Amino acid sequence: MADISLLKGITREETKNLRASGVKTIEQLWLRISAEQDNGLAPLANKAGIKQDRLMDLLVMEGLRNRGKFGSSWLKQHWLDLIIIAVLLALIALIWRSSSSTH
Repeated sequence: MADISLLKGITREETKNLRASGVKTIEQLWLRISAEQDNGLAPLANKAGIKQDRLMDLLVMEGLRNRGKFGSSWLKQHWLDLIIIAVLLALIALIWRSSSSTH
């Protein structure tokens, strides 16, 4: 679980206020906001003394920072790595073949 202080753009004061409100990790922040049926953002923002818009901006920045980490296939994330490995293997095979045909 990532500490709330690692939230991109969060200030020390906001970190302190969220911790005082019982939110110590980024995951707890997401859970706390989604736990309330109507709007979990408003009660938490009021309790922590942070404007709702600011809290929402922090969550948006965190979501953008983590996009692509969840739900993306392994192949989609590593296709370039696989191409590089294939090219290297082809080069090694060509070098080995040319060196074995000269002997």
